[in-house]
Amino acid sequence: MPRTRGAGWPSALFIGMSVVGIIASYWKILKHTTLFTGALASTIGSAQEILKSNVPALNPQLTNIINNDSLTLYYNGSGPVPDYHELSPVPDPISPLKDLSAIENVFLNEFVGIANSTVFPDSCTKCVAEMELMHLAAITQPVSTVTNILIRACNALPGYKSIVYADSCESEFSGTGGTGPYLAQLFSKMSIATGDMQALCHYQYGACDAPQTVLIDESEWFSPKPKQAEIAPQLSGETINVLHLSDWHLDPRYDIGSEGNCSQYQCCRPYSTNTDLYTNSKNASIPASRFGSFDCDSPPDLALSSFESMPSFFSLSDLAFTIFTGDIVSHDRDDHLSQAYVSYSEEVTYQVFKTMLGSIPVYATLGNHDTLPIAFNTPDNLNPDPTDSSSNALAWNYDLLSSLWSEYEWLNETEAHHARNHYGAYAATTKQGLRIISINTDFWYKSNIFNFWNYTNPDQSGMLIFLADELAACESRSQRAWIIGHVLSGYDGSQPLPNPTALFYSIIRRFSPATVAGIFFG
Repeated sequence: MPRTRGAGWPSALFIGMSVVGIIASYWKILKHTTLFTGALASTIGSAQEILKSNVPALNPQLTNIINNDSLTLYYNGSGPVPDYHELSPVPDPISPLKDLSAIENVFLNEFVGIANSTVFPDSCTKCVAEMELMHLAAITQPVSTVTNILIRACNALPGYKSIVYADSCESEFSGTGGTGPYLAQLFSKMSIATGDMQALCHYQYGACDAPQTVLIDESEWFSPKPKQAEIAPQLSGETINVLHLSDWHLDPRYDIGSEGNCSQYQCCRPYSTNTDLYTNSKNASIPASRFGSFDCDSPPDLALSSFESMPSFFSLSDLAFTIFTGDIVSHDRDDHLSQAYVSYSEEVTYQVFKTMLGSIPVYATLGNHDTLPIAFNTPDNLNPDPTDSSSNALAWNYDLLSSLWSEYEWLNETEAHHARNHYGAYAATTKQGLRIISINTDFWYKSNIFNFWNYTNPDQSGMLIFLADELAACESRSQRAWIIGHVLSGYDGSQPLPNPTALFYSIIRRFSPATVAGIFFG
C-alpha cells in the first residue's frame, strides 16, 4: 500500500535523537580519559610522553625487572651488544691458480662445457658464450695459454676441427700456421657491446643470425652533393689502352707430373693424391702439365707465357698503364705458408711484371692472399702503439710492397710513403691525368677476423674515409678517378661485410658520375 510523504517522520526523528544521545553519553566517558586528553595536546610528542609515562610496557626505564638477580639483558644496542657495523671474519681465500696449465684446464673445461651444454637454448647463444670466455682468457692470460686453449678445444670438438684449414689443430693455431696469436689479439679487443661476438659467430661459424646493418650518417663522411656533380663530364673522344691483371696466384711449388685431380684442396704437389682412384704422383690420373692444370694455381711457364703471348693480341707500346687487382700467393693451406714464402712470391711477381712490361706503369692493390695469415690485416688502433704504424703486425708486408712499387718507379716517394703507412693503400695520378685510388679491401672482407672488432664501426681502419677524402679532392680539381681493389663489394653476403659495404655505396653515390669514372676489383 502506498505510503504518504510524511508517514515516516516520527520514526526518523526518533532515530536521530537516539544517535545524538549515544554520542553525548560517549563524550562524557571519553573526555575524562588520559589518552584522549593527551591526543588533544598541542603536539604529537607531548601525547607520546603522556602515553609512555602512564603505560608501563612503554617505559624504557623499566627494564630487567624479570629475574634481574641472575640475568641482565639489554635494549637498544646498549652494554656489550655489538655495534651495527661490526665486521665479521671472512673465510680464508682459496689460493688463486698460479699454474698456467691449471688455468688453461679451467678455461678449456668451460669452453667444452658450453659447447656440450643443454642449458644454452641455441647454437648462437653457445657461440657467443664461448667467444666471451675467450675474451676473458685473452685479457688475463698469456698468448701461449690462449693458443693452447684453441688447440685443445679444436681437438675436443669435431665441429671446430672440421673447418680448420690445416693438417691439424696444432699446425693451424701454432707452428707454421700460427693463427693462434692473431686470434688472441682479436679476442682481447672484442666486446658484446658492439656486436662483435654475434658478428663473428655468424660470418665465421654460421651459428647466429646476421647482425643488422648500421645506418650511415653521410654528413660524417662527406659534404652534400652539388648539383653539377649529378652529371658526368662530356667525353673527350680519346681512348687509352689499359692492361688489367688479376689473381696471378703464382705457384713456385708446382710439381710437373704430379696428380692434378687430387682429393686435397691443393693439387699439383708432390704429396697430392686421389683417394677414390688410388693415384698419386707416380700414377697420376691427370698429370700436371708445366703449362697448368685446371684445379691448380699458375705454374711459372704459364705465368710467363701469358706475357709472351700478349704481342699476338695487342702492342705493348700502346698501353698507357696496367692495373693489377691483387692475389699473388698460391692457395696453400695455412700451415704451408710463411712470411718468407709470401715475401718471395711478392718479390718474384713484381720482378716479372717489371721485366715483361718494361716502362709501363703498374698500379697494384693488395688481394686477400697477399698477406699472412691469409686475409688478415690489422687496423693501426689495434697496435701495441696505435700512434706508430710500424708496430702493426703486418707492417713488414706494407714496407715490402711499397718499396717494390717505389723501386720500379710505379709510385713516387710520397705515394709509396702513404702506402707504407696506410695498409698498402695510395692514390697516384697517371700521365693522362686520371687519379688511381688503390684501397685495401681486406678491411671489408669477412675472412679478415679483425673486422669483428668494433663491428658496428663501418670504417675501423680509416680506409673508406681515405677514399672519400681523395674523391672530394678530385671533385674540387674536376679530376676523374678510378678505384681499384680486390674483394668486390656488395650485399650478397658472400665476401664483403654489410657495414663497410653500406658506407662504400654511399661514397660511390655521392661522387658518381662526375668524379668516379670506374671501379675495378679482382
